[in-house]
Amino acid sequence: MNPEAIILSNLLVYLFGFVVLFTVKSEIFRSFSDWFVTGIFILSVIFASSLQISFSESFQISYEWIKIHNTQINFDLLLDNQAYFMYALIQVIALFVVLFSSKYMAADVSKNRFYAYICLFVPAMLGLVISGNLLQFYIFWELVGFCSFLLIGFWYERKTANSAAFKSFIINRLGDCFLFLGICFIFYIFKSLNFLTIQQLFTEGTVFSLENHYLNLSIATVLIFVGVMSKSAQFPFQIWLPRAMEGPTPASALIHAATMVVAGVFLLARINPILLAEVRNIIAFVGCFTAIIAALSALFQNQIKAALAYSTISQLGMMVCGMGIGAVGAANFHLATHAFFKAGLFLGAGAVIDIFHHQQDMRKMGGLQKSHPVLFYSFCICGASLCGIPLTSGFLSKDALITSALAYAGNDYLNFKILIPMLLVITSFITALYVIRMVVMTFLERQESQFDKIIESTKKTVGGALKSFENILTGERQAASNGALVDALKEAGVYEICVFCLALGSLFFVFSGDAFSFENVWYIKTFLGPSSHYFWVPWLLLGLFVVALMISYNTASDEIRNFYLSKKVSGSKKNMVLLLKNHFYIEDLYKRVFGKIILKYGSESSNARPLGIIAIKTSAIEKNIFDVAILKIIKGFLYISKMFDKADTLLIDKAVNSLSDIAMNVGNRLKNIQKANVQIYLYTVIFVILFVVLLKFLF
Repeated sequence: MNPEAIILSNLLVYLFGFVVLFTVKSEIFRSFSDWFVTGIFILSVIFASSLQISFSESFQISYEWIKIHNTQINFDLLLDNQAYFMYALIQVIALFVVLFSSKYMAADVSKNRFYAYICLFVPAMLGLVISGNLLQFYIFWELVGFCSFLLIGFWYERKTANSAAFKSFIINRLGDCFLFLGICFIFYIFKSLNFLTIQQLFTEGTVFSLENHYLNLSIATVLIFVGVMSKSAQFPFQIWLPRAMEGPTPASALIHAATMVVAGVFLLARINPILLAEVRNIIAFVGCFTAIIAALSALFQNQIKAALAYSTISQLGMMVCGMGIGAVGAANFHLATHAFFKAGLFLGAGAVIDIFHHQQDMRKMGGLQKSHPVLFYSFCICGASLCGIPLTSGFLSKDALITSALAYAGNDYLNFKILIPMLLVITSFITALYVIRMVVMTFLERQESQFDKIIESTKKTVGGALKSFENILTGERQAASNGALVDALKEAGVYEICVFCLALGSLFFVFSGDAFSFENVWYIKTFLGPSSHYFWVPWLLLGLFVVALMISYNTASDEIRNFYLSKKVSGSKKNMVLLLKNHFYIEDLYKRVFGKIILKYGSESSNARPLGIIAIKTSAIEKNIFDVAILKIIKGFLYISKMFDKADTLLIDKAVNSLSDIAMNVGNRLKNIQKANVQIYLYTVIFVILFVVLLKFLF
């Protein structure tokens, strides 16, 4: 099959699943819908893997779509090094999410509806990824936002879920307005919306003149970036993403890992060639600022999903920063590694929540290290990749990002650009702090004496390491160790298998044969990577992790002890904790500001300000004109429907009834023939003979 047929078949498989899951309400089908949807996603991954396209080339298909006078906009499918990898990555992550959901959502009576939303969400994101022009991209962008609204508000009977869904929907629609304006500006400047055409016109300068359109292009790209900020939860639009945790945990994993929130980063990669220097600086600093404030908030969250949500915002900030400094390869690579380890962390968190009977407070967890070893070690591998520890893919992607930031800053250390790598390094350090805190609270055993715990843990760690080293040298107990590992994997359930597979995807060998150098990553080689390499960056990341380990291990243990002893912080320390835990009160600030505006300008008094007068007049116009017009249109349709009903009764029904009466009378007369009357049979034979003779005589 050619790529066009493969992509079409792939999308149709998802849409077929959506229709079946959304329409079939049979209880029998519900019992095996898990197998049905799993089969759909396995088949889709097979379709994606069968695409044979070179990463060094781009493949584009165009269909005639919109034509207005001399303006032609085609429906373009674009597969290049960015789109092809994302196309496969989304479906692989979605497969593990669906497998995990087969157990997590087993008891939910609405699980078929959940699967239907997933089957619509994934092709919407795939359509966004392979879109070849901005208008087509925008349509799928909106569809992705709508699907995320459905998934976040899946449990619509909960007030918090409804509130979270509408909050995400409204904030994203606000950003989408700016995005649409930016697309209009781009079309005004280039007279085209095709990504490759825009890039070619900008590079060659045959039609596009930078001197004449410098301001317009700056405005256009800033407007598009505002849309990216809302979709990818960048400051100041990041308040919706932590609230999106109200949806099912598998949906959160899919939204945070490889779909909705990375759509904005992917759009920045598409328009990166036309970004001007001033706009790049804005993007880079917004990304850095978002990364560090979100990391600080994640450090003080007690709900495990909330901590991971702020972690996602922080990592998205690093990706956006990478796009701002022009490191498209490094940012896309971090997007790919983030998809694996963040999906693993979210699914691991979902498993922990299910084990603790839907308890999300990490301070009330613990003790899973021995009872669920596969889950524990898989979660640790994903967390290590998030921290950027060597031998993980996250180490390579963070090394590439920080190296690119250093190259962007240059050798002038008094330049304001030096703040970018500094903020990225600080963010990496804070990331290690909250990941270690999460592991300690969630998995490790509880003990009364924290000092004894540290001493005992150190002795076990050092003693175990020495014993393992001795066994390796002597070759002893190797079979026993392998047997224990095999037994643990045999006992693993759906949760452990999904998180374990994603943990394997978080290791370095998926992307490179070299565990310590990002230059050998096959994905980065398809882009223009950093021209320089700083040998001390990996050592810096490792040193920061060691320091974070010593700090966070102790503070997390003390925090658990204080929680169980009901000890609370006070004074300035309490204020600082509340400030960071509530994400600098940004959401409360919005409520106060916009609440005051509504109260201030919503009054109909004579002292109303101009904005309030406009709002009142607009409301009156809507009420007296638009509402009246809509009411009349509705009454007109009702009158027409009544006329059609009368016509149906008097004409169509009467005609059908008359025909049925005629048919019944004819049948009653003909049925007398079947009464076994010999005379009638004889008359019939004579009539037929005479009729045949007459025909013979005439012809």
